Amino acid sequence: MKLNETQIDSVFTCLINGLKGNSKWNRNLYAKYIGYLSMKLNKKQLDDIFECLNGLKDENECVLYVENQLKQFQQN
Repeated sequence: MKLNETQIDSVFTCLINGLKGNSKWNRNLYAKYIGYLSMKLNKKQLDDIFECLNGLKDENECVLYVENQLKQFQQN
């Protein structure tokens, strides 16, 4: 399935909003999905995602988790 840019933005907006929740388990789940989907993005889209992560509760934890997910998917 291919998504257009507007659809991709909507999906990531939803996922990033999920990172703002209080549940650490949910934040980890959303970060995992962002990491997985990020494999399909171009550089500009990735930059946009990481810009959106700035200022989130547990920002560093979220960014590290997304980066770790990207590394795991790249190894497989």
